[in-house]
Amino acid sequence: MTDDGLSAVLLAGGKSSRMGTNKALLTFPDGMTVIERITATVRELCSEILLITNTPEDYRFLGLPMHRDAIPGASSLGGIYTGLLHATNRRALVLSCDLPLLKAAVLRHLASLPFDYDLLVPFIHGRQQPLHAIYASTCLEAIRRQIEAGDLKIIRLLDSLRGLVVDEHDLAPLDPRLTSFRNINTPEDWAEAQELDQASRQ
Repeated sequence: MTDDGLSAVLLAGGKSSRMGTNKALLTFPDGMTVIERITATVRELCSEILLITNTPEDYRFLGLPMHRDAIPGASSLGGIYTGLLHATNRRALVLSCDLPLLKAAVLRHLASLPFDYDLLVPFIHGRQQPLHAIYASTCLEAIRRQIEAGDLKIIRLLDSLRGLVVDEHDLAPLDPRLTSFRNINTPEDWAEAQELDQASRQ
């Protein structure tokens, strides 16, 4: 593994039950899907991009390396584990695939912070953002132990790892409305995201 690079691990395993369709494949008016937007945003920052999915046929058009869950049934925590297993860099930016308003400036700032942690996680409105975070390969053992114990709550990782917490006040100058962290779960969320995206481009 390399010390200086950064991998991107994109998790495309959600069921999208409230949306009623695959959130990652929702399409903006310009024709780009949400997953394509996310990929374009991280490409300038990361030396490799890995997609973790159990339905690779849905994402072949991206031309990305894809991996199925190494531990089936382990939810997003298992997806993180799988991504870290396959990443060639010691650090991996882990992102869910329902972040249509992802900001490159926020990601660059997170990546620029001194690498003396196992897990770098932003706190937005008092809540961890573990699917918009940076994980080191040193997390692997702790993640596996937690999965084997039947605990799939990602937020518990900070209890056993060296964590670096990034406060929203440090990120607000780069993203005043903190829309980079706004995920989409419902058709209403998606409509609002498109409106915010259009407004930011005017």
